[in-house]
Amino acid sequence: MNSFQIVQQPAKKSRRLFVYIVCGVIVAVTFLAIILAVIPLNSEPECDPNDFKTNNFTQSRIINGQEAVPHSYPWLVSIRYYNYGHICGGSIIHKRWILTAGHCVKKYQVSSGAYQIIVGLHDRNEYDFSNVYNVIEAYSEFNEFNIFSKDIALLKLDRDIVFNKNVALIKLSESESKNFIGKCLVTAGWGSISKTFEQKLPNKLQQTFVRVIDDDQKCRIENKWNKESVFCVKSSSKNPYSMTCSGDSGGPLVSFNSKTNTWFLEGVTSYVVAEVSYDSKTRCLYKRPGFFSKVYSNRYYILNILNNY
Repeated sequence: MNSFQIVQQPAKKSRRLFVYIVCGVIVAVTFLAIILAVIPLNSEPECDPNDFKTNNFTQSRIINGQEAVPHSYPWLVSIRYYNYGHICGGSIIHKRWILTAGHCVKKYQVSSGAYQIIVGLHDRNEYDFSNVYNVIEAYSEFNEFNIFSKDIALLKLDRDIVFNKNVALIKLSESESKNFIGKCLVTAGWGSISKTFEQKLPNKLQQTFVRVIDDDQKCRIENKWNKESVFCVKSSSKNPYSMTCSGDSGGPLVSFNSKTNTWFLEGVTSYVVAEVSYDSKTRCLYKRPGFFSKVYSNRYYILNILNNY
């Protein structure tokens, strides 16, 4: 028999280190899943690709997403752990700093050279070693015993990032989260594209639209959703079977201002509802909400680290 649990989403190198299960909520989440299954989606306008200066979203992995145009998200990086390959995404917010999810890194492992950042990727297996940077410090207030808040981390690199047409910064959010309710945003990553219990990471970067919602009945998992600091999103009606999954953690949730031709980092991929099999394998449930830490709510903390360390 399978059950539903809440998981955070690094690509697995070991369950003990990177898959966080919230104890005591199996029944509650199962009940939520039943509720969600019978609530019809409200009619809503389609997410319009013309709102974004990016590729055409006409196809229907992320799960059920679409391959991104190469280097259309030049701030997106791959986080690697020793020789395990890709575990999480992250965003370049400064020439020496990456913003990612707190659960993606263990601060005590940073000094051992455990983590590397690769910039300028489209195919996660094809890169130049000049685009590889070592993480030398990590700052985070994330607590693995309370995964529903403060799930961000700032990673300092061993040298300045070299910027070019495929490697660039993204601006931090300048808008309060309430301005995005009902709006479509974009997320991207190299997370699992499998609908089964066997994890399968794509080689090419995937992207999808999601819509920000403010629905307590759909978003509250055991009353743990903190709407002040976490976005709750659902798949867009244009692609209703697409959501983040294992390996997408730490990646960006972004908006685009067409008037100023500017991208903004609004959220950091945090956790999803997943089904857990009898042998403890997980499968992301793409019809359930996804959750992203709000950048604007953490802006003071982020800027304090950037300015003082």
